Amino acid sequence: MFLDTYGIFLRNLIAKDTASSNNLTLIDEFGCPVEAKMMREVRTIGQNSKSLESFFEAFSFTGSNSLELEADVETCLDRCRPVS
Repeated sequence: MFLDTYGIFLRNLIAKDTASSNNLTLIDEFGCPVEAKMMREVRTIGQNSKSLESFFEAFSFTGSNSLELEADVETCLDRCRPVS
């Protein structure tokens, strides 16, 4: 089964304004939060889980009522190496 074989790792998380070209990087290319006040680290839900979670402060771009999140998701055999 896919869930038993692979883990996932998130990097390059970007919030985009759908009305203009504004964007904000929340997670960098190494999987680290760019600004800790805005978004916390992405981590597994539990010790034996391969599901990811994170918390971020709600925000919006001025003049826009929608927000699009885009990220690169990497698959790893078994478990991905955690961010240090």
